[in-house]
Amino acid sequence: MQAVLVNHRYHPFHGGSEAYIQALAEWFAACGWGARVVTTDAYDLEYFWDARKRSVGCASSETLNGVDIRRLPVAHPPMAPVLFQGGRRLMGEASRALHTPQPFAAAAARLPHVPGLATAILDHPRPDVVVAANLGLEGLPQVAAAAAAEMDVPFVLLPFAHVGRQDDDVARRYVSMPHQRALLWHADLIIALTEFEARFLCEIGARPGSIVVAGAGVELPAHMTCDTRNDDRELTILCAGAMAHDKGTPDVVAASMQLAAEGMRHRLVLIGPSLSAFDEWLAQSGAAECDWINVLGVVANEVKAQLFREADLFVLPSRTESFGIVYLEAWAERVPVIGADVGAVAEVISDGIDGRLVPFGDRAALASAVRELATRPALRKRMGEAGYAKVREKYTWDKVLERIADGFSRIIGIEVA
Repeated sequence: MQAVLVNHRYHPFHGGSEAYIQALAEWFAACGWGARVVTTDAYDLEYFWDARKRSVGCASSETLNGVDIRRLPVAHPPMAPVLFQGGRRLMGEASRALHTPQPFAAAAARLPHVPGLATAILDHPRPDVVVAANLGLEGLPQVAAAAAAEMDVPFVLLPFAHVGRQDDDVARRYVSMPHQRALLWHADLIIALTEFEARFLCEIGARPGSIVVAGAGVELPAHMTCDTRNDDRELTILCAGAMAHDKGTPDVVAASMQLAAEGMRHRLVLIGPSLSAFDEWLAQSGAAECDWINVLGVVANEVKAQLFREADLFVLPSRTESFGIVYLEAWAERVPVIGADVGAVAEVISDGIDGRLVPFGDRAALASAVRELATRPALRKRMGEAGYAKVREKYTWDKVLERIADGFSRIIGIEVA
């Protein structure tokens, strides 16, 4: 049995679709399948349109944990940043009036342009299933779907639809263009992360019978996670993920500066890849002079795990999320979380039970939520314990993969066990 998995990146640090594809690929390999990942050489997300950003810088072919990985170079035509960002903007605007998939599909195939992608997917041995993600860079799953059709094998899509509030027309527009709707319609199986995402996907063209709501997962730590945090020490706030406006990172920094001005002693730690716009904002914000704010960037997995263990509070108030695996990583260490009251996040975080939800972009509300949890250690502990129980009950990878296995068996007749 063979499975081909297609995603824009495949790197251990990255979360979201990268972590999900990695978990699926290693699961296939552990089940005795041949698991082959076709991906790109991009490390930074911005590398897809800016050659000055980081590529992975390792072998084009390698085997990790039983998974064969093939990395293809991203093509950077002249004026690539303008072409990519302008092209995506034009597609989004045009989708308001034009409803034919073909012109959008043609543009998506080159935004980004990954030469040789179809050939790499079609390489022998012929797979039994092709799995691809996501709707944000849909040119890659679009090519994967066409390859699956050519080989007459089932196509499985993980949309990772980043959808915010019901009234956030812009976020919804960029994951519901005509060619994206067509991609959903033709998928044999769609793995949604939340009921919220599943409803949205049905609204824009997915067949209800094709969807399995599986959630996302983490591995619970092997070490004891008893809470030994000292209430008298300085509070540590952790924010992990891409540093960008849509992730709410400027709001986290601004709230931290407000609380420090009020006299609240704490340490803010930011980890993850940083987008250029955030770097520019940070340089102008005055945060560089704040010695309690530590911007660490991308860190090794071991360092990341240690930072979650040391954190008292995790904050990521994103405008849009398909799920938010980092919330699970915090709960796995019994750390309470704060997220934005939008879309899928409001389904993942139970406000007042295992964390707090605040309006996206409301820095005063965010500061208030942090202040509340900072000054109430018993509440932090109770929420952290509730989050840990939620992960143990619903969101370990073994439970998530059981739900996915049921989907494979029920919808496309492939037994994976």
